[in-house]
Amino acid sequence: RNFKTKKIYNSSTGEIETGKDALCLSLDTNISLLDGRDLSLENIIKEYNEGKKLYTYSIDERDGKFVPGEIKWAGVTRLDAEVLEITLDNGSKEIVTPDHKFILSDLSLKEAKDLIPGDSLRSTFKVNHKVVSVKKLKKRIDTGCITVVAPRDSKYCHNFRLTSGIIVRNSMEEDFFFPTT
Repeated sequence: RNFKTKKIYNSSTGEIETGKDALCLSLDTNISLLDGRDLSLENIIKEYNEGKKLYTYSIDERDGKFVPGEIKWAGVTRLDAEVLEITLDNGSKEIVTPDHKFILSDLSLKEAKDLIPGDSLRSTFKVNHKVVSVKKLKKRIDTGCITVVAPRDSKYCHNFRLTSGIIVRNSMEEDFFFPTT
């Protein structure tokens, strides 16, 4: 499998190491595409691997304006990962790794493990969604993610919309957008 990796500087050894970036979602997670479809991450990975160009909803994290985002990478990021179940006030449940970043209504970021009931998550709808509960699941699952790049100053548009309406961050940020293995 083609896993997403990033280079990490280890200050104690002075060496650059390759590590896995664990910002991941369940492969069952549904993502909204600009063509009107809501596809599971697993199906997005399949279409990406078939060479299809896919676009999703993204926001500019400086001002919250919506922009189209091109899916530049999609794949499995972790095997047998620890996951949390985030329940939203609209009844949706998202299964994510503890360090997956969510965009709050004020455009700040928060890792899933740090979310608490009442946190307001940025949505593409007029009403933001609130976190109802965060629960660690006993089961471990394979996870994946996508990397989205928007045409508008792409440094601030590495996020995408889940079918539940909320916006989450890419698997990779900063200069680490594409798999190296």
